[in-house]
Amino acid sequence: MGCGARTAVVTLVEHRRRFVYFVALPNGHGADALVKVLAPVLATIPAAYRYTLTWDQGGETANHQQIARYFSEGVFFTEAGSPWQKATVENTNGLTRQCLPKHLSVARHPTELDAIAQAAKSPAAQDQPMAFSG
Repeated sequence: MGCGARTAVVTLVEHRRRFVYFVALPNGHGADALVKVLAPVLATIPAAYRYTLTWDQGGETANHQQIARYFSEGVFFTEAGSPWQKATVENTNGLTRQCLPKHLSVARHPTELDAIAQAAKSPAAQDQPMAFSG
């Protein structure tokens, strides 16, 4: 979440190929805003990277049926309070916070997301802090 919880970033991770993609939600993170921004992005991602989607149980996932068509094996939800059920994305989010703190508005920094995604998918990022300057 960004400044005052007005902006947010969706983290997409395909763990086998280490595909990492960030999608800015500059106009809020409600269910409608999520689908409006995420659906066109998912349409551009190769099908080989879109098997499943695992989400927590936040209100922003209320329109999950509109996103499910992009995933060959469907959309899944973690149990409440069980972040380990989506460990790869949780780890990526932790690494990302080094470069994109929660208080930073992503609406002001959308071009940085690709560079941060590249740094997050680096094998070295798993063992050391990410370095990013922008």
